Amino acid sequence: MTALIGGERSTEQSYTDSALIGRIGIEGSRRFAESWIAVASGDWRTSRQQYVPFANSPAARVTLDENRFDFAGAAGPDFGGLLDPSGRLELIALVGGQYLYARNSGFPFHVLGPSGGLRAAWTVAPFTVRAIAGYTYNLDKQARGDAAFLGPTAAFLARAGLQVRLTRSYAIELDYVGDGIRFEHAWRVAHGAVMGFSRSF
Repeated sequence: MTALIGGERSTEQSYTDSALIGRIGIEGSRRFAESWIAVASGDWRTSRQQYVPFANSPAARVTLDENRFDFAGAAGPDFGGLLDPSGRLELIALVGGQYLYARNSGFPFHVLGPSGGLRAAWTVAPFTVRAIAGYTYNLDKQARGDAAFLGPTAAFLARAGLQVRLTRSYAIELDYVGDGIRFEHAWRVAHGAVMGFSRSF
């Protein structure tokens, strides 16, 4: 189980100014059937986000308080043991689903759909180098929204960093995080960092 806290800065090409985003989250994983892993996560992001109303010029911006909630679950096999019998390599192909909801007073939107990703880690005790990448396709094509860039079609994520195990049960990590939402007329892309605090059971 890992608790995450950090921040990001997001931009939407030429539509809006960049925004600072605060983020907290939790992630849990469990190994089953020896070489399979299930992963579940939840995130909350808060920001002052700019939007451009539909059919207006980019200069007609409004700034809103926005809360974004992400929930995801996935599972997949670990191929690391096939490539490195020593057990130091973790290489997991994940398939699952994600629900993303951005709540504000004018232009709320959501992403709901299947997701796929890859999770890799290499351990040389007490250090572990980790990387995660994922993609979600939005099945709800009715969620077009009233903003100039219309509705979301897909979401992307990336995370990479270093974990240090303090004891058999506790670890800390520092990660780069990348996040992207593809709208019909624009990208919202964020880059940032998070600290993670892990407890193994």
